[in-house]
Amino acid sequence: MKENYKIRLIDKDEVERFVQIFRESFKTEYLIPSIYRGLGIKNFILNELNNPLSPYRYFGLFYNDKLIGCAEYKIINKDTFFLNQIASDNEFKGKGVGKAIINNTFEYFSKKGYNKVQLDVHEDNEFVLKWYQSLGFVELYKKSIYKLNNFLYDKTIYPVYILNYPQYKQLSEYYGFNYIDVMIDNKIVRLGVIENDLIIREEYSEYSKFVSVYILKKLNFMNIYFIGDCNHKEPELIFMNNILRMELNLIG
Repeated sequence: MKENYKIRLIDKDEVERFVQIFRESFKTEYLIPSIYRGLGIKNFILNELNNPLSPYRYFGLFYNDKLIGCAEYKIINKDTFFLNQIASDNEFKGKGVGKAIINNTFEYFSKKGYNKVQLDVHEDNEFVLKWYQSLGFVELYKKSIYKLNNFLYDKTIYPVYILNYPQYKQLSEYYGFNYIDVMIDNKIVRLGVIENDLIIREEYSEYSKFVSVYILKKLNFMNIYFIGDCNHKEPELIFMNNILRMELNLIG
């Protein structure tokens, strides 16, 4: 395969295949926090390809001119880039596609002055975790992902207002993901939205818990997930997995 593959930034007419590979490569559970679940993710990528100042980079590995491997990166500061996703066509798994993409793209970023790369990996994805560790990635910290049990509040404790409904509605219909800003008791709670699910990130409080359940009922969402600290013991939180944040220093 080595003599016949090429790695480059993808073109607009390759976005559909790019998204398809990601969606077919991951367990449904691993895609819960991913915007690749959004039905309009292709629209998002196409807009980023038109963005002359985009922090995103979309790479493809082509074998005999067929796209069989993909990687999405995001530049997060002057030193560090983030590997959001990497995947290969199921037919080519175990044939060095991921390794080739990693080697080529890391060199690309190194030449541009970046010296660190970070990524997230689910703790129970043991094969991939061991692969990253073999490359030299080390764990920085971990978060957990929980699903909220289907409990309901009997009544509205505080007035609740959605502050960005027109923007949320329009962008959610176009991309399949966005966020909702909600004001409650003079506090603002931001809820992530991916298709029919709400996602609470970082802080889990009585406010975020109440608001998420209230919005789920009012706007007919299906599920609520929380991604944050690993030590939560609230009875309504059902543990699903740990997500490890890992980092590799490219300088050595």
